Amino acid sequence: MQTNKIIMAKLILFFLFLFSTILYGQEGEIIYKTYTTDTHKRDSEYAKRLANEIDQMKFSLRYTSENSIFEYIPYVTQDERTAKLARVATNALMEWYQDSKKRTAFYYYKIRGKKYTIVNDSHMKDWELSNESKTIDEFKAYKATLKVFNERTSTYSIVEAWYTPKLSLPYGPAGYGGLPGLILELKKGSIVYVMEEATMNPREGIKKFEVPNITNPISESDFVKLLRASRKVTPD
Repeated sequence: MQTNKIIMAKLILFFLFLFSTILYGQEGEIIYKTYTTDTHKRDSEYAKRLANEIDQMKFSLRYTSENSIFEYIPYVTQDERTAKLARVATNALMEWYQDSKKRTAFYYYKIRGKKYTIVNDSHMKDWELSNESKTIDEFKAYKATLKVFNERTSTYSIVEAWYTPKLSLPYGPAGYGGLPGLILELKKGSIVYVMEEATMNPREGIKKFEVPNITNPISESDFVKLLRASRKVTPD
């Protein structure tokens, strides 16, 4: 009887270790590409250039079981001035971090030489889930929508996400996440992010990243006020 108890205890410890290894050893990288749905605005030469720049852009989402970082991947632009506007439209001006345990998203920004952490929990909660589904790159994805308030324009808009429970990661593009699976596609306004490539638990590991300490945390609302006070353009 005592021997059986010892064996059982060892088995429990083994499975606990195996589970923790799978959970905390989880890491990878998702590559997203972007495009714009404003095809009717491509009549002008400028609109065509802007759409072309957006269509070329890609983003990297590197993650561990605890955190993720979403960042723009530099490329050879066709027109640098237009490319800067494309980066504004696609949230490429900042690196987004996500905390899987706290279900929060944040990024860093300097205003008059002072570094702030802009915390945006609204990107990670209050989603409305739907049974509507579609296939994205062989993954069955489900639709979720989120009502978002734009601090700059003082208006609401609907963000549409398609996530897959098969990849149980609470991450996604531009700080959006908190769903029961990885966001494979995200539509924010006329900008769409869609997964192009996924690398899960690579043998050689992922390019490491550090989440900086949170300094001077402020809300999105306070951030907009600070930017306006410093006479800078407010990024959406």
